[in-house]
Amino acid sequence: MKRNKEGQFIKGYVPWNKDGREIKCIMCGKKRWVRPSRVKEVGNFCSRECVHKYLSENYQGANAFSWKGGTPHEKRVYKEYILWRMSVFERDAFKCQICGDDKGHNLNAHHIKSFTQYPELRTLIENGITLCIDCHRKVHKGEINV
Repeated sequence: MKRNKEGQFIKGYVPWNKDGREIKCIMCGKKRWVRPSRVKEVGNFCSRECVHKYLSENYQGANAFSWKGGTPHEKRVYKEYILWRMSVFERDAFKCQICGDDKGHNLNAHHIKSFTQYPELRTLIENGITLCIDCHRKVHKGEINV
């Protein structure tokens, strides 16, 4: 409690550790007292577990941040895909076709026509191009056209 010069308590003064507001967790309904400086940080949850539970229940499928129109991420480890990838690398002499980089473990086989939109072209060698990691990233960002 804060006192004035005469040693009397100041009426209406609220110390930093007594001010705050009560929040109700939107997942479990628990009520919790939170200091004003932490209200924005804590949000409307009582714990991290409730935050994670909320996100997993409410951000799946079409509500997910990384949703790409209903196509699940397909694994690219089947035999035909691995053969396609090696054929593209061999055709391009294990060199990035944009910058000429030929470092080992730095190359990606990029589908010119989208892997998800054109499933019939997935293993067609003409639909592939060898790119280094940096150029591949730039292609997906739209900075370079292939």
